[in-house]
Amino acid sequence: MSTAKQSAVGFTPSTVTTAGDGVPFLIGRMVHYNNPIAAKDEFFTGKLAAVLAGFAAPNSVTFD
Repeated sequence: MSTAKQSAVGFTPSTVTTAGDGVPFLIGRMVHYNNPIAAKDEFFTGKLAAVLAGFAAPNSVTFD
C-alpha cells in the first residue's frame, strides 16, 4: 500500500500507560490519507474498535 497514492485511514495507539479517573487522555492518533479513488459504491462505511489494555471489561470503544 502506498499512502501517497491510495486513500486509507490509519490509527496509531497512544503510548499512555496510566490514566486517572475523570481525566481525559488520548487513546491514539487517526490519520486519513485523502487520495482519489475509483469505485462503484456511493458510500463507504466502517467502524474502528479500540481495546484499552489494563482496564476492566468493558474495555473497548467503537467509533463509526
